[in-house]
Amino acid sequence: MHWTEASQTLDLSPLNKSMTFAAENGLNVLLSITNPPEWANTPQGPDPEMTAGLVAQFARLYPGSLRAVELFPGANTRQGWGADANPRAYLRLIKNVAQTLSAAGQDITLVAGGLVPPTSPHGPGDMDDLLYLTRLYESGAAGYIPVVSLRLPSLHGEPLAAPWESESRVLRRYELVRDLM
Repeated sequence: MHWTEASQTLDLSPLNKSMTFAAENGLNVLLSITNPPEWANTPQGPDPEMTAGLVAQFARLYPGSLRAVELFPGANTRQGWGADANPRAYLRLIKNVAQTLSAAGQDITLVAGGLVPPTSPHGPGDMDDLLYLTRLYESGAAGYIPVVSLRLPSLHGEPLAAPWESESRVLRRYELVRDLM
C-alpha cells in the first residue's frame, strides 16, 4: 500500500482481503511497516505519533489475526529508516508505539530492527548493524524490544561458515546479533 498524501484516505482494501482470509483460517499475521512517506517523516526519521496511530488503527481493524508488527526494517540504514540511522530516535518510536498499544489494551508483539549487515563501504547515513543494536540496548531498548529481526539481502560464502569481521553477509551473522541480545 502506498500513502502518498497526508490528506488522502489510505486504501486498505487489498490488506482487508488478506486479513479476512487470515481470520477465516486462524492464521496469525505479522505486518511490516516500511518506507515512510515524506509527509510522515521528520529529520530524525518516521514520526513516532503517526506511526503509533497507524499501528493502533491496524490493531483495532484486525483483532485476533494481527499478532506482530515489524517497524521499519533496515532501520540501521538510511533507506530503511528514511533518515540517517538513529538508534535513539528509533527507540523513541518503539516506546511510543508500545505505550499506545498498551493504553488501548492491544497485545501486539513489536518486532524491531530488521537489521541489515553492512556493505563495504557503508552508505551515507547507514550504521553497522551490530553497532546499531548495541546503541539500542545502551539506550534501554531491552524492555521494549522482545524480538529483533534481521534482513540478509545478499549472502556470501558457505551456509555453515562462521561469521567473521571481514565479511558480514553470511547466514550465521545472526549469532553475533544473538550474542549482543
